[in-house]
Amino acid sequence: SAWGMTKAKIDVPAEELFAWLWELNTYNMKAEHKEANGDLPRAVWENLDGTRSLQYTKCVKFPQGISNRYFECWFTWEARTTE
Repeated sequence: SAWGMTKAKIDVPAEELFAWLWELNTYNMKAEHKEANGDLPRAVWENLDGTRSLQYTKCVKFPQGISNRYFECWFTWEARTTE
């Protein structure tokens, strides 16, 4: 099986990024996943061990003949102050 990793810096205002991350754990997003992927796993963990982070795990259903895919995203951010 193949394994890949990527890192990215996202250049958007903090408010926009956190709005997107906040939306991951809403009922609508869970319902959309269930409709598209059936009972395949999906989970969101926030503030892991008291850190500024969010972990998002999701399995995606692919067409017959292609095995389903498992995605795991870990978002972290640093606290910055303007001094």
